[in-house]
Amino acid sequence: IRRCEKSGFYRNDGYWVVPEGHYFMMGDNRGRSSDSRLWRNPATGEAMSFVPAEHIVGKAGAVWMHWDEFTSLPSFSRNKAIQ
Repeated sequence: IRRCEKSGFYRNDGYWVVPEGHYFMMGDNRGRSSDSRLWRNPATGEAMSFVPAEHIVGKAGAVWMHWDEFTSLPSFSRNKAIQ
């Protein structure tokens, strides 16, 4: 998993060890998602990369309204159920 520094650019030289009972969240657009690689505690600025299992309350069921990279409009071409 690539580590993201404050600059917002993903780097290839970091490794993440996910603690037992936690999850590392990845967005569906790996290169541009604001996911576990970017999350920080707003009060301290420290990384908050892992989600405790007890904080997960549901499961994704569908892909909806994907935004194409070069437009400001959503694309419905990828809408589908997640199995």
